[in-house]
Amino acid sequence: GAAIIAGTVAAAYTGLAVSVTGAIDKMDAIGKQSQKIGIPTEALSALSLAAATSDVSMEQLGKTLGKLAKNLTEGAIKPSGEAAGAFKSIGLSAADMAKKLPQEQLLILADKFAGITDPTAKAALALKLFGKTGVDLIPLLNMGRDGIQEMMDAAKNFGIVIDRDVAKAAERYND
Repeated sequence: GAAIIAGTVAAAYTGLAVSVTGAIDKMDAIGKQSQKIGIPTEALSALSLAAATSDVSMEQLGKTLGKLAKNLTEGAIKPSGEAAGAFKSIGLSAADMAKKLPQEQLLILADKFAGITDPTAKAALALKLFGKTGVDLIPLLNMGRDGIQEMMDAAKNFGIVIDRDVAKAAERYND
């Protein structure tokens, strides 16, 4: 009997340790991703719920937003170029968009994408704006600003938003 209890306690402890380690790893990853793409940790962790419900990983989100930043910069510098043309095609100015915070850029683009009914045009635009992984973002973008904001608010209400200090602590712990 004691062996069964000891085995059960050991299994429970192992499960808890794995769960805690996974949570710390996620907090560390969000903190690092935040630094890479320029979205505050709190906003990115709230956005991660909307991304997850759209089957978009943090890695995919980071890559696509990185490509978006590159295209915005390129479009702002070269208003007659291809990147600027992609933004103009949906009624946006790359130069104006480049002045906004990355999370606001995403929300604005989500509203534009939610209004596009032609799936081929939507996919082509996603590729132009976000690069080769842009089509992976379409389910998230289809939620529109309100849908994404609703999910971000839910993350705050559920208490799963990670602030910068917690992410830094997780990074220090892992290091």
